Amino acid sequence: MLLRLSIESFRLLKDVELNFSPGLNVITGETGSGKSMTFSAVRFLAGDEEESQEGTAVEMELELEEEEYVIRREIRRGRSRYYLNGMGSTAKVVKDILLRAILLQGQNDRLSFLKSHYQRDIYDTLAGTLPLRKEYQDLYDRYRKIRSRFEELSHRKKEKELRTKLLEEEIREIESIGLSAEEYERIKEYLEELSRKEKICRLAEEGVRCIDDKVLEGLSTLRKICRDIGIKTEDLEEFRERLIQLRSDLLSIIEDWDPHQLDLLNEKVYRVQRLERRYGMSYRQILSYLNDLKEELTVLSSLEEELQSLQEQLENLQEELTKKRERLAQERRRAKERVLYQINSLLADIGLTDRYLDVVLEEDEDPRFLLRGSGSTGVDFARFASGGEISRVALALFLVIPAKETYLLDEIDVGVSGHASLRLARFLKKLSKKMQLVVITHSPAVAAAGDTHFVAVREGDQVTIKEVGERRLEEIARLMGVVSPTTLKGAKELLEKVHAG
Repeated sequence: MLLRLSIESFRLLKDVELNFSPGLNVITGETGSGKSMTFSAVRFLAGDEEESQEGTAVEMELELEEEEYVIRREIRRGRSRYYLNGMGSTAKVVKDILLRAILLQGQNDRLSFLKSHYQRDIYDTLAGTLPLRKEYQDLYDRYRKIRSRFEELSHRKKEKELRTKLLEEEIREIESIGLSAEEYERIKEYLEELSRKEKICRLAEEGVRCIDDKVLEGLSTLRKICRDIGIKTEDLEEFRERLIQLRSDLLSIIEDWDPHQLDLLNEKVYRVQRLERRYGMSYRQILSYLNDLKEELTVLSSLEEELQSLQEQLENLQEELTKKRERLAQERRRAKERVLYQINSLLADIGLTDRYLDVVLEEDEDPRFLLRGSGSTGVDFARFASGGEISRVALALFLVIPAKETYLLDEIDVGVSGHASLRLARFLKKLSKKMQLVVITHSPAVAAAGDTHFVAVREGDQVTIKEVGERRLEEIARLMGVVSPTTLKGAKELLEKVHAG
């Protein structure tokens, strides 16, 4: 139950404190007086009104399940701060407590009733078919997800042949290198060693040519000259043998060298470097990319199998959806009489005696409410219902939803006048014996039914809301038109009628 609403600062409301009674609380005032700001302040507490100005502060005291709570929200330094029983709290905690205790219906909620999805939610709530509808929706979401995957793979199937050919060529080119990343690094190191050996081999070849072309030939000439002169050549013979041995040593170095091996290794390194330039990554990264290519090729190879599996899943889900949809429709039809009885009983109580609510339950369509009269084919709410009819039907639906301890109703008497407004007032009076009601109204009858009566007055940019006190009769007379002896007398009679039941 709502005990107190303190508005330190909210729009045009400053230092307003309202203490509510357990029964029917009414708030009246001239059009534009700011009375609906009280409900906006409650919405602010619940986390709405995000663009509220600096210094805004609203506090509420309420009773929930025999415990009292004081909740507060304020705007300080551009930030929202929430409090519970004087201690810092969170928006979620404060909102949860408030919405567990209070149900607020504003003018926008009545307009929402005109929308098909809102009517569907209302009907399924009353019929108890919300869980079944959720099962159907979850199943349908799963169906859509699998369908999307199926369509994606079907599209890829068309590109499969070309993509498969490209993948196989890439894989073949990379695998033709035949080296692991470690082997490639070892080959590069070995090539550096071979490069040094190549230099030594070339020097050995140059040494052999030098001995063959210059030294041995020169030595033979020198030996002939010495013999002709008569000089001994034993030392020259010994030197010649040493040269021949040196030549043999150089030849052994040349014979150990395999230039073909160097060419093969250089070719491998060149091919790897060409791949690195092409892909813009290291050989180790290319080998990792090779695994990705193989995985993609595997996926493409198994594409037909996956498509077949998805097709089977879609067929099974389609069958389940059909059964679930038929069951949902059946449960909705089964609950129709009970749901309409709940609503129409309330409509009669609030003065809509010449009309009754019906619902259209067509296959594969959401429930749709119609307002019927005697012998009427029914009118669509969104196009033909009057403001008074919408208000009373919306109120009836609002009240048959699982109850809260307190209801806040904003101008639920729009379009309701005459005897119908008196019936509505008596209904609210009766209802307030079971739950607390806070009602913003323009109706003299509803105002007269209140146990506690507040009036909103606007003077310039300042709005005050206070209990009407001794001027209550005058306020009810004002709601009836111009305050006069006649309206004052009518107000007094209205008070007697409403409270007489």
